[in-house]
Amino acid sequence: IMFLVPLLPFVAMSAGFHWPIQRFMNYTGDILIGAMFPIHERHPLWECGHIQDEGLQQLEALLFTIKKINAEKKLLPGIKLGVLAVDSCDSPAYALEQTMDFIK
Repeated sequence: IMFLVPLLPFVAMSAGFHWPIQRFMNYTGDILIGAMFPIHERHPLWECGHIQDEGLQQLEALLFTIKKINAEKKLLPGIKLGVLAVDSCDSPAYALEQTMDFIK
């Protein structure tokens, strides 16, 4: 039994483990642009850690750009762009899980 204890995290992951929280932001529009940013840092226990400034700055830059495009009525007449931004938590595994949920 002692030999099996170190394998428990791998068993949980292979048995359909899902991350506990979905972290996303939805800025509504006629056309949604999907984006993924490392808003939180990776945490060793499969959850998101502290907020990262770089990820927030990237999200703010995207939102600023979308708002500017939407304000210019001649650019996309009658169409409002929106954003579905997802937090990757700076983790490739979490990013993949979030991407699969987004595609569904």
